[in-house]
Amino acid sequence: MQASPNAVDGGAAAHEFRIAIPFGLPAVAGAIVSLAMCYGTVLVKEVFGIPTLGLNPHVQAVLMWSSALLAECAL
Repeated sequence: MQASPNAVDGGAAAHEFRIAIPFGLPAVAGAIVSLAMCYGTVLVKEVFGIPTLGLNPHVQAVLMWSSALLAECAL
C-alpha cells in the first residue's frame, strides 16, 4: 500500500501566505513622499499658519531626494 502525498499533514493542504504588492505601488508611494517633503512646509505654513516645521532644509532635501530615488528605482 502506498501513502498519499497528503498523508503526512493529515490530508490538509498546505496554504502559502503571500502579500502581493500592486505593481506601481512603491513608485507611487515614493513620489507622494517626495512631494510631501518638498511642498509640506509650504502647505503647513499657508494652511495652518505654522512658520516652520523645525526640519533642517538640508535634511528635508535628503529625505526628498531619497524618496525620489526610491520612486525611480521602483519604476
